[in-house]
Amino acid sequence: MQIAAAIIGTYMAQYTHFRPLDRWIAVLERNLAKQLIFSDPATELDVQSALLIALGFRQPSNPLLPTCVERVFHLLRSSADINLRARAATYLFHYGATTGPLEVSRRALSELDRVLTHPEVTAYNIASAFAAASWFHCLRRNAVECLSASCRAEGIAEEHGLISRGKLALINRMWLALFDFNAHEGNRQLERVERLTNHSHPFDAATLHGARGWIALCEGRPESALTLMLKAVDYFDEAGSVMHSINFRLGLVTTLITLRQFDAARDRIQQVREIAGESLTVWQRVALWAGEASIALEEGDREAALDRLALALAFSRECGEDFSFSNWFRPWMSHLCEEALAAGIEVQYVRELIHRYGFSPPTRFSPQWPWPVKIYALGEFRILLADNAVQFGRKAPRRVLSVLKYILAHGGNGVSLRQVADALWPEEEGDASMRALGVALARLRKLLGGHDVLWVNDERISLNGKLVWSDSQAFESLVADNDSQNFGLDSGACAHMSARILSLYRGDFLAADRDEPWALRPRLRLRTRFVRSMASLGTRLEASASWDLAIECYRRGLEVDDLAEEFYQGLMRCYGMLAQPAKAMLVYDRLRQTLSAELGVTPSSTSEGLARKLQDQCPVTSSRISPTQSVENP
Repeated sequence: MQIAAAIIGTYMAQYTHFRPLDRWIAVLERNLAKQLIFSDPATELDVQSALLIALGFRQPSNPLLPTCVERVFHLLRSSADINLRARAATYLFHYGATTGPLEVSRRALSELDRVLTHPEVTAYNIASAFAAASWFHCLRRNAVECLSASCRAEGIAEEHGLISRGKLALINRMWLALFDFNAHEGNRQLERVERLTNHSHPFDAATLHGARGWIALCEGRPESALTLMLKAVDYFDEAGSVMHSINFRLGLVTTLITLRQFDAARDRIQQVREIAGESLTVWQRVALWAGEASIALEEGDREAALDRLALALAFSRECGEDFSFSNWFRPWMSHLCEEALAAGIEVQYVRELIHRYGFSPPTRFSPQWPWPVKIYALGEFRILLADNAVQFGRKAPRRVLSVLKYILAHGGNGVSLRQVADALWPEEEGDASMRALGVALARLRKLLGGHDVLWVNDERISLNGKLVWSDSQAFESLVADNDSQNFGLDSGACAHMSARILSLYRGDFLAADRDEPWALRPRLRLRTRFVRSMASLGTRLEASASWDLAIECYRRGLEVDDLAEEFYQGLMRCYGMLAQPAKAMLVYDRLRQTLSAELGVTPSSTSEGLARKLQDQCPVTSSRISPTQSVENP
């Protein structure tokens, strides 16, 4: 058995071919099945640790593995040779960070720290341990620890001529950059790796193809990435490491989703599950669910997307392993986080993920995103810092807030400083208005929590879109997105879009500042865009015969703007199509009363024509309907 263990060690040292391990696994299994008594703890540790790492690479679903792991942990406390213990602890650590439960690595870390301080531990074992640690930290997105461990391994490897150990550490440093989609740094590290690789070895060839494929993906060349990733998977299959075969299929899934080849991506996900069986790690399970959620979202199946996303988020939170969100599926995580927040799925946990991994907001739409600064100007004016409302006490800084409101009124980006000063300090002469604006801007930055919230460039001021969210800007972006997309007759998409628009537009822009002339034009523009968008969405819902959804759309629109005649007309049409003319006439009565009371005008000829047509169908005329009834009664 010790010969078999030693041969396994040579394959792990070369780190190029793993299929031959099967033969020696069988040898160890046969002998251990005989329940032989080992002559000393060192011999058993040698055998058990060799079996552990071989099973980890070749047979991660083998039922012997859990027992083997615990036995190695027990034997690490024996008086076995220190270098044997260092190697065994490294095997445990490496297994836990690859195909095993990550908790194995966490437990092994303390064992490694203890044995590596011994003066007789060889350079090879120290370099191997730090190379394994660099992957553990890379996987968990701990950049500082990954680079530190990698540098230690590289330094020892260079000093002692341990090329294979230095190569592994470099590879991990390269993946740290690539998981962050940093193609430049990844390429730089790849060039260093390439100088140490043997292109005839399948593992080396697979690593190079996989890295080049990922770089192509980072650089926006998914077609090239697909070709390279497919070759990488073939080479890893040849090398025989189950873990690498699984992981690079995850990279392939990412590439296929980018190319919108969703059926092929699903096939690869299924392939991963078949290869791994019960050995899927927590983070791999989470990655597969995130991939399925991404596919469903891209295909417009929001219900399926949220179902998979809920599974991924809950499982990763419960198990404390969420780093796959920031590795293989980082390109979609901002969008997935936005959807999860909008649906109320694992809200606190999603916010933690956003902060931990630095996900950027994918759109300006979502008020649920943890923006440092949120400004509400549609309806009641409010400012939130870290989701806490700013309280002004007895006296609000009116002029400072006017600067902020003026910037918002003019789009929030590239607003002329001179224009702001002239509008808000018209009584000042010369440069006095600009000096007053400078003081106000300093106070505004302090109010909003820092200098970076406002950018001044070329005498123009902008809100920092990475830190500051406003409902008016989000509304305009969402409406523009709605106008540019063709929802066709998809009632679900239309209903979802109307709900998002209504969540943002809760009233007139700067409703409390009606006396400010500079707020009038943006107020009218935003109101017009709201009415046009909701009317358009309601019309699309009507076209798909989704009468109830269209009615809800028009009703909600009226809650915000009860002077928008388009909404009344839409309700009248829908009730007419549902053969409910009496309800339609109630809507007309409310329109007539509202326009008369608010504006002193009568309904348009279009509304009157609809009413006449509906009245012919109605057994009860509008004059017999109580004027106190409202559109909410039908």
